[in-house]
Amino acid sequence: MSGAPGRAGPVALTCPEPGNAVVAQVCAALQDELRQSGHPLLPAADAPLRLRLEAESQRPDRLRARLIVEDASGRHEGDEIELSVMDRATIPEAQLRSFARLLLGEALSRK
Repeated sequence: MSGAPGRAGPVALTCPEPGNAVVAQVCAALQDELRQSGHPLLPAADAPLRLRLEAESQRPDRLRARLIVEDASGRHEGDEIELSVMDRATIPEAQLRSFARLLLGEALSRK
């Protein structure tokens, strides 16, 4: 993701407990996007910037998520964003990656 505004430092990403395939896919996409944009991933205790994914997917064709951003200045909630598809049974990987970029851009731009 070339768009994490002004942030290339270490970050921690916390995702919901395993058990939902769509949420796990978006978490993996967030990790990939952070790595590709030069953000080293650290444990939460060691990272100056902490991201927490809040996500739910009741069905494999619908996802609702937001990122919570925590750093020295406090805690900031990103907007909740929903992704759904109507023409297939599951959300395609490419759309999940775009969704991850959107979540990151929206959450980090509020910092």
